[in-house]
Amino acid sequence: MNSKSIIIDRIEISAFGALKEVLIEPKSGLNVIVAPNESGKSTIAAFIKFIFYGFSGIRLQTIADNEKKKYIPWDLQHAAGAIIIKTPKGRYRVERSFSLPAKENVLILDTTTGKQVFNGICPGNQFFGVGEEVFAKSTFFRQLFVPQSGDDELAEQLQNLIFSADEQTSLSKAMKRLKDARNSLTSRTNGQLPKLRKQYDELVLEFTEAEKQNSMVFIAQKQLKKVQQDIAEKQREVDIIVAERENIDKYETKLKLVNFEEQDKLIDKALNEYNTAKNNFVGGVIPDREFIQQLINDNLKLNGETQAIKEQEQYMQDNIDKYNILCDESPLAEADVESAELSDKYSGVKTRQIIFFIIAAVLGIASGIAYYFHTLIGDYAPIIVYSLMGLSGSFGILFIVSFFMWLNFGKKYGIMGIGETKNMVAEYPMLEVRIKTLNSDINDAKKRIDERKEKCNELVQSIIIRISQHMQGEFEQTNITTGIEKLDSLSADARTKLALYESKRKTQEIIHANADIEKLTEYSKDAVLPKRNVDEVDREVHFHKAALNALIAKERENEQILITHTARAKNPAELAGKRDSVAKIINDLDKKATALDTAIELLDTASNFMRSTISPKLTQYASEYFDNASCGRYRLLEVDNKLNLSYSARAYTKSADFMSAGTRDSAYLCLRLALIKVLYRDAIPPVILDDVFGRLDHDRLAAMLDILASVDSQVFIFSCVNRERDYLLGKGVELNDINLGNVKILSI
Repeated sequence: MNSKSIIIDRIEISAFGALKEVLIEPKSGLNVIVAPNESGKSTIAAFIKFIFYGFSGIRLQTIADNEKKKYIPWDLQHAAGAIIIKTPKGRYRVERSFSLPAKENVLILDTTTGKQVFNGICPGNQFFGVGEEVFAKSTFFRQLFVPQSGDDELAEQLQNLIFSADEQTSLSKAMKRLKDARNSLTSRTNGQLPKLRKQYDELVLEFTEAEKQNSMVFIAQKQLKKVQQDIAEKQREVDIIVAERENIDKYETKLKLVNFEEQDKLIDKALNEYNTAKNNFVGGVIPDREFIQQLINDNLKLNGETQAIKEQEQYMQDNIDKYNILCDESPLAEADVESAELSDKYSGVKTRQIIFFIIAAVLGIASGIAYYFHTLIGDYAPIIVYSLMGLSGSFGILFIVSFFMWLNFGKKYGIMGIGETKNMVAEYPMLEVRIKTLNSDINDAKKRIDERKEKCNELVQSIIIRISQHMQGEFEQTNITTGIEKLDSLSADARTKLALYESKRKTQEIIHANADIEKLTEYSKDAVLPKRNVDEVDREVHFHKAALNALIAKERENEQILITHTARAKNPAELAGKRDSVAKIINDLDKKATALDTAIELLDTASNFMRSTISPKLTQYASEYFDNASCGRYRLLEVDNKLNLSYSARAYTKSADFMSAGTRDSAYLCLRLALIKVLYRDAIPPVILDDVFGRLDHDRLAAMLDILASVDSQVFIFSCVNRERDYLLGKGVELNDINLGNVKILSI
């Protein structure tokens, strides 16, 4: 253990938080306190800081952040206890008690002599050489502390401590005060020396000019009086012409009021014209432009439908004409018979004719053969011959009848001649198709005409109803276009008159809103008809005012001349005394400015030296610790003047904030250990760690414990788990295992 280390030999807690009558006897080196949550570990750690620094002066509302609310027992309303420490300069007992509302007692006793020492000094400042904030940010590791890169305040206190041995003596503030003091003396704008030198030069000039100025005061007074008389005369002229100009303004105001009345009459006239136009409509409701446009669109649709009807009627008439031409060209056109049926009838007549002819010819040949072979036939020959001849004759008659029927087949359809009949029967299928097509087209056209006429009737009724809903008087339903145009014209006229009325009304409202009619009337009541125009009067007003301003400027100039001469016309003896006094002050301030420049130069040189040594030292110590803590992964942990941490990764330098949570905790623990080596040169305080290893994995925890086992200071490790103690015992590290369950039953 380093001879400069401060060792806590005994902790006596009379009443603090939930702990009462507790005695703990730590040892130098590692002290491990393992206990469950809410068993008092953090309370013991807070008690150690309380003994050396008392409760924090920060007033916080939450109990978790307000040490007084958190650690003063509810039933006693006071906290008290003592700690015995061994320092390089002796062994001391530090006692502290705090009673509500704000009574605090601190006592430091030399255990060798039993006498009170260091009366009125904060124990922490006395023994550790640092204030509460530096202690809390270096050797006191609070539970669930949040690592933060950079600490401007701690960095400044660190520099102050190393430079002046006093963290409250700010090097930067001292430098600023010196520079401010120097600037207050030498600044060209606000410095005392430039002002005094200027004052000295002015006093010299005043001294040499004093007698000369006395003789000029009388002349300046005479000239000023003459100018003041001229100003009075010119002011009377200006008042007369200004009154005339004001009468012009009043008269113009009067004319404006008359114009307001005329405008009101025009507004009434516009309103009457609008009401007259509105009376042309049913209920005074004026259709808008959208309504009129809809009527116009519907009328266009009606005209389109009417034109379409005419086109369909023409189309139907053209087909009827074509049908009549077909009827004129072919008698079969009006025949109520299908082409297949007509063809069958014609083929049937011709076929029967051929059949009858063949039968008659066969029977005639058969009778001739029977007659030729009648000798062979015998007695029946005459009967057979005559029978065959009779049948042949009958079929011959049928042949003749069917032949005449074939010749006369087209007569009933108005066709003359067998050749004509044959041609027409052959062409009839095509004729039939044309007839059916024409009939279909005629019927379709008639249907479309009926549909469009129905649609036209609906549009006509709709337009008539809508026009009648708005337009007064009779409406000629036969001329819808004229009605729409009339409605459009009347509504447009009404809307125009309404817009004209609204425009005039709004303009008049603005005029009345921006003008107080009563005040204008009062202002213009005594106005009379001007004798001259406004331009002529304005020119004269401008001329006389310019002349008056010139005289006033001349008056001010003469007053300034008088003041200047009067100010310069001082007692030469008095001026000489002031001059000598200012010269003495300038000489004293020159010496002071020279001393300030020397102090600033020395302080700046010392400050640069300290900045060039602190950061490298912190970087060296922190890197040594962090190399071990990270198991050799990070060999360099850089610390700048603001205590910002950074590390090298893949040829890039990154902030420690990019590290994982556990690695970042290790980095800041290493920084604090480095701060301990830099800060505490004469006395090294104990290191207190309250549950700070929660986010470290096994390897990083082992590395940190190895580092703590080697530091030259007493170490307190508070933990709610056994892994820190088990590791240290497994490594064979000598430690003091404190059991809170046992110490609580001991009496002080």
